[in-house]
Amino acid sequence: MNEQELNMIKSELRAFLDEELNLTAMPAKRKKQLLGLYLIADRLPADGEWTERELNGVLNSMHAFGDPATIRRELIDLGVLDRDAYCTRYTVRGDRPELAEFLRRGLN
Repeated sequence: MNEQELNMIKSELRAFLDEELNLTAMPAKRKKQLLGLYLIADRLPADGEWTERELNGVLNSMHAFGDPATIRRELIDLGVLDRDAYCTRYTVRGDRPELAEFLRRGLN
């Protein structure tokens, strides 16, 4: 994410972010939800691989509303994360979408 995108996201989500840019609540409007999810997705390491429990811990460190399952599912649906057939291993996709594509996927 570039600085211009980050500044736009911070401006749009100012009511939903703490000082560390963690989501304090999930916005009701879909576009703002997607911006929050993109902020989280951008903070995941490119070579990340976790069990479900480990990933929940990582996601919980980036939000304060206690719903890592929703975030995890959204990031899978939006093409940021993959999971194995048994839903036991989660990895960051190498072809993560840029912000415009991320929003397009989430709004369609």
